[in-house]
Amino acid sequence: MSTGVDSPKKRQWSRITLKSPEWSYLSLEILLEGTGTNSEAPTQLDLISFYTIIHAALRRALGLVGSSMHFDILHSDGLKVILRVPSKDFSPFCAAVSAFYNDSANKQGGFELVEGCSKVGIRLIKSSRFLTGIVAPSRQWTPPKS
Repeated sequence: MSTGVDSPKKRQWSRITLKSPEWSYLSLEILLEGTGTNSEAPTQLDLISFYTIIHAALRRALGLVGSSMHFDILHSDGLKVILRVPSKDFSPFCAAVSAFYNDSANKQGGFELVEGCSKVGIRLIKSSRFLTGIVAPSRQWTPPKS
């Protein structure tokens, strides 16, 4: 009796290695400190505020040309954000955002980036050439239970 299926063919596997991915990924946290009588800093920011803070960091560290660096906001949650950056701009982008601190009380041209917050900083949580390095849990291995 024939089932109409050809005999099994030998499967061919191929391996792909990404040596230079097009994108790199960052996980950042915005650090805020409130001012005045109500020193409560916001616990959540909108996408425009994230963009404004990151753009200010790029402009301060890399100038006008550096502030035109492309980045995409992939996810935001509270004061944390996940960004996608072209791999060719990864190193200068990381340097610019991790060194950023804005103090609006400073007499040398400081201004409030977020309403009600005199001090704004950026903390780099994770950076990776691959998205799974950012969103996956850390490399803690737990042995399987038998």
